[in-house]
Amino acid sequence: MSYRVRGMGLDRELEQKIDQKYSLEDENELVEWIVSVIMYGQGKTDFEDCDIEIPKCSGKQAFQEWLMDGNVLCDLINVLKPGSCRPQKTSHLTNTAMKKMKEMNNIMMFLNAATDFGVQNTDLFQTIDLYEARDLAQVQVTLYKLGSVAQNKQFEGPVIGVKIADKNPRKFDQNLTREGRNVIGLQMGTNQVASQKGMTPYGLGRQMITKIDLCDGGIVEKLLSSESNFVSGNTTLSERILSIILLNYFKTMASRPKGYGLTAELAAKTASKYDVESAKTAGEWIQQLTGLSPIGSSSEEMQEWLKDGFVLCSLINAIQPDSVKNLKRQKMSFKQMENISKFLDAADKYGVKRTDLFQTVDLFEGQNMPQVIITLFNLSSMSLKKGFTGPSIGVKMANKNERELDEQKLREGRNVIGLQMGTNQGASQKGMTAYGLGRQVAPNK
Repeated sequence: MSYRVRGMGLDRELEQKIDQKYSLEDENELVEWIVSVIMYGQGKTDFEDCDIEIPKCSGKQAFQEWLMDGNVLCDLINVLKPGSCRPQKTSHLTNTAMKKMKEMNNIMMFLNAATDFGVQNTDLFQTIDLYEARDLAQVQVTLYKLGSVAQNKQFEGPVIGVKIADKNPRKFDQNLTREGRNVIGLQMGTNQVASQKGMTPYGLGRQMITKIDLCDGGIVEKLLSSESNFVSGNTTLSERILSIILLNYFKTMASRPKGYGLTAELAAKTASKYDVESAKTAGEWIQQLTGLSPIGSSSEEMQEWLKDGFVLCSLINAIQPDSVKNLKRQKMSFKQMENISKFLDAADKYGVKRTDLFQTVDLFEGQNMPQVIITLFNLSSMSLKKGFTGPSIGVKMANKNERELDEQKLREGRNVIGLQMGTNQGASQKGMTAYGLGRQVAPNK
């Protein structure tokens, strides 16, 4: 799935920091727990009697390869919460693109099931963290959190991690609640070296924002049903704020919120490279070739327009007919990613260098839109080189200018003294010692 070479620039810096967080000790403990849970679900006590494959050795690569098709993860969550996953077997598939899409879909099913089971979204890894080994330390965190939630759910099988504390809600009658409003909390200051710093005007109660239960499907449905809810004033302030959060959150594929720590640093550097004018030029070029109009030139608008892969496949078909066959608009995530992969494969075969192509997640999750625009410009440049007569953007790639030299010319070339060896132009004896004498070196005084 991944085309761009790793190990350079920001990617290398980020990978080095993430690698330091991975624990081989945690890996061994997690492998033992996962195998034990699956055996418990199958009613087996002897490992030789079950059909579970375990990593052949320890290490990040072996751990990733063991989990990356999603089947082990789905088997694990199905024991903790029966019937929550229906993984697709992929070992028999010969179509590489289809196999990758189904494996990623298995991982996404596990993540959705883990969320339903009770794991917090902030504790979940993203699909590419496992599938492309971007952050295997976060995969370990997710599995430990899953073990902790299982203990809270009174799972009777093998356990791992620390049990999450149960809620201890306290109910107060009206009198105690009224008395609480008159208490000056330390966040408002203290009467030691008395001050009114941070207090609200006299007579006003503490301003509280109503807490909304995200598990309440009715509220979520209400907030997402229409944007007019938080414009017309039919909802509270907290509901309006939450509406904005939800509308942006549920449109993304990644489970873990973006914008923290190393991810935020990398995302900010990547976003700063996005050029709106270049994106606008690329959008107009695509429209000229396909007749499909862009919805805007901002990073978010270009991502929304291109993410299902239909526009990109239409583009490559306009440049090189029948590059992508049986093209359809898709609504399912893994089908949309399959369209993107088909475009990348077609662009690769057309001649665009793999190091110039974006990765599927760069577009589908909006992780690197500048690289998407670069790919479009490189595709146009390659089309000019191949003699495409339609509209184009960018610069035509130079043709090779190979020269064939006969054996005599090659032999003569070996006798040429290159400038890196010095030159005999302006030859003189300046600075030379007398004949027969070594160089006179005066000792430091």
